[in-house]
Amino acid sequence: INSSIQQLFSINGMKKLVLNENYSNEDWTGNLQLAFSQLLLYPTTYIDLSPFVTHWTGWDGIPIDPHEQQDAVEFIQMLFGRMEDAMPAFKSLFEGTVQNHFRNCPAAAIEYESDSFDHFTMLSLEVKGKSCIEDSFQSYIQPLVISDYKVENYNGFTGKIDVEKYTIIKNAPEILIIQLKRFEFNLSICRREKVNQKYMFSFE
Repeated sequence: INSSIQQLFSINGMKKLVLNENYSNEDWTGNLQLAFSQLLLYPTTYIDLSPFVTHWTGWDGIPIDPHEQQDAVEFIQMLFGRMEDAMPAFKSLFEGTVQNHFRNCPAAAIEYESDSFDHFTMLSLEVKGKSCIEDSFQSYIQPLVISDYKVENYNGFTGKIDVEKYTIIKNAPEILIIQLKRFEFNLSICRREKVNQKYMFSFE
C-alpha cells in the first residue's frame, strides 16, 4: 500500500483528482485525500498512513491487517474498482480499450471474423522467457489459437471451429499502468513461484 500510494501521488492527474474534491473523513476517500495532502505539504520525510488503512477493507469487507504483506496489484485493482463510484473522473486518466479480434484458422469449416471490446485500467504482460519489455509487448499482440470456439448463427452456421484471437489496444489511456507477471502458478506443487531471470527496460 505504501509504495502504491507513493506512485499514484507522483501522477499529476491523480493528484489533482484526489485533492481538488471534497471527500468525507469518515471513509477511505477522505483519508486518501489526507495522505496526498500530507505528501504534498508536510516538511517531514514520511507520513502516517494509519487513518487510511483504518478505513480500508479487503474484498470481504473486513478491515485489512497492516502487518500482513499486501499485494500491490490487488490493491490497485481494488482501489480503481472503488474509484469508479467515488471518483468516476479517474477513468479519463487510466481507462483504455482493447479490441479482441477473432478469425478462423486456415483449416476451419467456414470463414469467420468477429470483434469484442473490453475496458482495462492495467495491462498485464508476460515476462517468463522474455528478455525485455519490448519482447513482452510482442508476445501480447501474438495470436492465441482457441480450439472448439463456439459460433452461433454466423451466416447460417452454428457449431465449433478453431479460431485465432488477436488482442489490440484500440484506445490507450492517458496513463498506462503495466503489470509484469513476475509470478506463475506451479501446478505440480500447487504454489506460486517467482520468475527469476534478467529483464531489461528501455529508457528511449
